[in-house]
Amino acid sequence: MRVCFVSHSWQCEGAEKALLETIEILKDEGVECRVFVPGPGQMVDELIRLKVPYCVLPFHWWVGAKTESLRTRVDVLGMILFETLPMLEKAMQWRPDVIYSNTKAIVVGALMAYVLRRPHVWHLHEFGEEDHGLAFTLGDRISYRLMNSLSSICITNSRAVTAKYAPHISASKLRQIYYSMHCPWPEGEELGSRPAIPPRRFPYRCIIIGRFSTGKGHQEAIEAMAELRQQENTCDLLVVGSGTREEENYLRSLVLRHRLEERVLFMGQVRNVLPFVQAADIALMCSRAEAFGRVTVEAMLAGKPVIGANAGGTPELIQEGTTGLLYRSGDPRDLAEKIKYLCQRPLVAKQMGVNGREWARATFTKSRYRNEILSALQAAIGSART
Repeated sequence: MRVCFVSHSWQCEGAEKALLETIEILKDEGVECRVFVPGPGQMVDELIRLKVPYCVLPFHWWVGAKTESLRTRVDVLGMILFETLPMLEKAMQWRPDVIYSNTKAIVVGALMAYVLRRPHVWHLHEFGEEDHGLAFTLGDRISYRLMNSLSSICITNSRAVTAKYAPHISASKLRQIYYSMHCPWPEGEELGSRPAIPPRRFPYRCIIIGRFSTGKGHQEAIEAMAELRQQENTCDLLVVGSGTREEENYLRSLVLRHRLEERVLFMGQVRNVLPFVQAADIALMCSRAEAFGRVTVEAMLAGKPVIGANAGGTPELIQEGTTGLLYRSGDPRDLAEKIKYLCQRPLVAKQMGVNGREWARATFTKSRYRNEILSALQAAIGSART
């Protein structure tokens, strides 16, 4: 089997990591993988490491901000059609059995599949507007019709995302497949080198990981720290991630306003977050519309209890009172109460971490993911023959 993947990005964040894991697993099964990437970057470095052939060609997304003008939208669509031509030429050389688009952000893969009369798989890692503020350039009605007609199979990463697309995509085409995720490192194994992690001034430490944006809930985490400070609870917060200068300045001003300089520590963007997770006691997932939540599962695999917003795909991952706790999304006081609960019950928190690790190891296995992805690809090929 030959699969031609189209990556929406040259970076290496959640959806891109899932793509690389998919490619690695399929390679082990003898599947020939090829990848289109829109530019040089970390994704290319990883493909070189995996010894996977790739082609760097620029192409635009068919989603963007709602504020885009009609003229801008028309220009983008024209560029997408123009950009598809050199990709078609390369795809014909690769002779794929399936074309596989990674995320809803791109349509070039679907257009190539239509022209080449190949089955098309669309892997939907996101809600779109709810989590990233992205709207279809063509509008919802036309775009969803195209997604449905131009796809053989649409893979979603959670039940919440499936529910988002179910009204628009035929039920026979939708397949919900959780990622494959492995343990960060074998239990008891020490990392060769650890980054500089601030020493503790308080008995307990929380961590929140992710890029800075309103929907990710960093503000709620900081305001929860302010609530705990008023109650004199002994806890601090590591903030791992980055964003625009405006977004970071806002969060830092919030810290200053609440006099939390000693309790909220900004670590910036780091390549390996796992040592920071290991240095914390509680992981926070405050996103108001998290499609899946790789950070949640990674924290569980590291043996940490997770407190998450009761929204998006997060409730699918956190078993209330067993692997973590859920709080009312948008309510920092409720979040503070849940943090306080675990800080006052360290044995309960530790057991939640143990439970979470066992559940994550049993659920997000390579064998299960391999079988489900291969089944989806075979179904796509089968549908094209009927």
